[in-house]
Amino acid sequence: ILPENYIWLEAGCGSGRILKLLFKKLKSKIWVGQKNIMKFKLGTPVIAEWKNHKIIGKVNRISKTINRNFGGFGIDLLFNNCDKLEISGITVTLKAQIYSNEKSIKIPQKLIQEQSDGKFVWIDEGNCAKKIKIKIGRTADLFAEILTGLNVGDKIIVEGYNSVKENSKLKVIN
Repeated sequence: ILPENYIWLEAGCGSGRILKLLFKKLKSKIWVGQKNIMKFKLGTPVIAEWKNHKIIGKVNRISKTINRNFGGFGIDLLFNNCDKLEISGITVTLKAQIYSNEKSIKIPQKLIQEQSDGKFVWIDEGNCAKKIKIKIGRTADLFAEILTGLNVGDKIIVEGYNSVKENSKLKVIN
């Protein structure tokens, strides 16, 4: 039985359906597999989105055992319903920020090229093209985290990078 100021939102794998409307808080449960459970921590930020609405919440509780019926660990999410939205029978998209590294270098994945000896990008070094081998970390949406190879301030070639060769003269257009 949930307290009267909660809404129970039963969710699975990124979507859910609200079963009962109450008021001040929204509560959700998601199921996460063994491979991903270590990425979640208490307080991890979570966003629920549907239609033109977005509410922010956090991880409130993490189960220590796998629920065999759902094939994963249960994670309870808690959302504030500051606008007191009247919600009933909707499906939402849930997003959790399970990784953050403010010091990392992130670049568009389309700039990353690959040859038999590994991944690389082209940078502008003194108006000449230079191939820099890189090691990629996490990827999300259209971006990749660069673990090694690039430094803050490196000028990555973003136009014509597919036709560049080592030491090609570059014409920089601002």
